[in-house]
Amino acid sequence: MEDLDGVVVVPREVAGDVLGAAGERVGEGYRVRATIRDCASPLAAYEEYGVF
Repeated sequence: MEDLDGVVVVPREVAGDVLGAAGERVGEGYRVRATIRDCASPLAAYEEYGVF
């Protein structure tokens, strides 16, 4: 898997778990952006979701 910052090497035995966790983080990011887009402050979005 890669992104704009580089490449991540994940052992095959835990690849499914890592992909699942990564997908959850992406979903959190989408929810934070939607909350901010809907006029919440970035701080309020962070306090609600715990990520930014």
